[in-house]
Amino acid sequence: MDQSGTLVFLLFLPLLWIVWLAMIISKPAIIFHISQTFFNFLAMACFASVASFQAKWGIGPSGLSGFAIFVSVTGIFLSLFLLFVPVVYEKYDKLIRLARTLKEVRVGFILVGSGCIFSLLIAFITTISAWTEPGCKNADNDPHASLGDAFTSALPGWCSTKKAGAIFFWLAFGFWLASFILLIIDWRSGNLTSPPRDLPFTRPHSDIEEVEEVEVEEEEEGGHSYQPVATNTAPTYPRQSAYDNSNASASPFADSNRLSAAPTNTNTTYLPSINTNRFSTADSSANRTSAYSTAPTTTTAPTTSTNTGYATSRPSMDAYGAFSDPAPSGFGGVSASYAPTASDSGSGAPKVSRTMQYADPYAAVRASLATSTATGAPAPTKSSYEPYTGYR
Repeated sequence: MDQSGTLVFLLFLPLLWIVWLAMIISKPAIIFHISQTFFNFLAMACFASVASFQAKWGIGPSGLSGFAIFVSVTGIFLSLFLLFVPVVYEKYDKLIRLARTLKEVRVGFILVGSGCIFSLLIAFITTISAWTEPGCKNADNDPHASLGDAFTSALPGWCSTKKAGAIFFWLAFGFWLASFILLIIDWRSGNLTSPPRDLPFTRPHSDIEEVEEVEVEEEEEGGHSYQPVATNTAPTYPRQSAYDNSNASASPFADSNRLSAAPTNTNTTYLPSINTNRFSTADSSANRTSAYSTAPTTTTAPTTSTNTGYATSRPSMDAYGAFSDPAPSGFGGVSASYAPTASDSGSGAPKVSRTMQYADPYAAVRASLATSTATGAPAPTKSSYEPYTGYR
């Protein structure tokens, strides 16, 4: 078989190679990368033979042979890298970060585009060199024909090997171009878009089925389904405290005359008359001012029954009378109960300050003890403070 028949056979080699790979491998990306590796290896072998022939006869190796070998070896490693990293990631769950990097669109375009550019460049250079070599057209016209007949007789085989290497570079470029087209198709179809690492929230199927069942039941019952309106209203019942159970009848905080049951305007609204005064005995010894009454009530003697026409005011809860005194004289003039008497004005008794008057909660106790000690029997005494009367 002559040299032309050998080159024609090389043209059918890629077709046979693709058919054989398609029978055992179904993914096009793997077929393309394996083909790139295979044809780069054949091109490397061809130009290694060319460089060996040049070194044998002392005319090389040339720079083109070295550059062709470098590009072919680089193409082999690049195609193997693009082939095995995704396979190792899919099969063994290794090289995770590297595989995610290769799935980036820009990284894929840079790597595959570099393979296409260098394969096309070396294919053009070797083709021009192989088909324009003077010695390949006529051995006698070779610049190194003076090396002898052995050199000129071996020169046609060297030219055929160089042309075969150029053809293999073109085939490698074809598969690099196929990988680039496949990359564009995957990019346009969205296959290169990496999914989010944190999956979005998905509603449980059980909740969806329950909601659908409720909606179906509502439609069957009333014919219409209404969505509940969300409200921010607080519950109507009052909050009960474990320490203040004022609703109990025996509680000291219970109030039979609470203001919620009384009319809002006490000046114009009158309640039914009350014939009995529950607090007449307790209020017989001192003047008392209630925060719930309209005006202070002065009581100097026990009263039996009154008919005022107003609701009975709430008594003070001050057991010792410490906070039921009238305002100090410095704020509201001289109080009648704290003014110095005529007998004390000329004596050396200490004066009572008009502005700094403090109620002594134990004055009634001391007065009671002093009286019982002096007379030997308990007797009621008049004090400037009201006596202890207990809870009312």
